[in-house]
Amino acid sequence: SGDEIYVKSGSSSFAGITDTDLDINIGAGISDYTKTAVFLTASSNNGGVAGYNESHVRGYMTSNTNLALRRSAGSSTATVDWFVVEFKGSGWSVQQGDFSLTTGTQALPQTQAISSVTMAETFVFMNWEADTNGLDQTSAKVELTNSTTLSFSRQDTTNGNVTCRYFVISHGSLNVQRGNDYAAGTDSTENQTITAVNTAAAFPISFNDCNGTGT
Repeated sequence: SGDEIYVKSGSSSFAGITDTDLDINIGAGISDYTKTAVFLTASSNNGGVAGYNESHVRGYMTSNTNLALRRSAGSSTATVDWFVVEFKGSGWSVQQGDFSLTTGTQALPQTQAISSVTMAETFVFMNWEADTNGLDQTSAKVELTNSTTLSFSRQDTTNGNVTCRYFVISHGSLNVQRGNDYAAGTDSTENQTITAVNTAAAFPISFNDCNGTGT
């Protein structure tokens, strides 16, 4: 219902090119930070591609008022637009935590156990930081592969670490569809058929891994 989702939002910047931690007092309003998910978009002041990974930011709430943003740094500053969403009411369940993605691939993913959920009533979101530059290294995926397992993957299995903050969000009134697709290097559009939805009450979430250096 309309009173079960509460959102706080804002925009914040890391102070300098070497800053990896940014803690923000978002003020009052959140009543239970353990039932929040953090959605981020970020931009960089570096016009080149060398520091692309530094604009990947991991974010999570550490209290009802503190938003923690974390990244790798060294050659750029990042400006982050943040949205803290609290799922209120006893019907909502939010599981969250950090996961270190190093060797997982689509064929052989790394996995994280979670408390059992009903898959048709659960969606997964994550944000992440990456300590190594390149599309192979920074593009990460998470999937709910069964009722108790998250699977994490990317293309590179030898270089760098991606630290993911995952959020597993469940409610009995949700109707979640999921699937996988593959886009070749020459594909600009891929279409997936889904069961009809009310577009005014639906939203897509997608993650992709990608090969190449990005340079």
